[in-house]
Amino acid sequence: MEEQVLLEKFESNGMWLNEHYDEIYRKYRNEFVAVKDRRIIAHNSSFEALLKELKAMRIDLREVLVEYISEKGYEIIM
Repeated sequence: MEEQVLLEKFESNGMWLNEHYDEIYRKYRNEFVAVKDRRIIAHNSSFEALLKELKAMRIDLREVLVEYISEKGYEIIM
């Protein structure tokens, strides 16, 4: 996939996450969330388990925004 398209998807997913952060924080606090096409497609408290789940779903990881929703705020992972 073209780099520009990937960047646009990343930005779109990031904006969606910011717009829905309060709800996401309440539901997924202390978990990693995977966002693709402006929706959460997977979540897990273990980063390794989340990656395993995404690979099992045959998801192109370049199209996924993964963030950790911590008690102190969120952190961009990949």
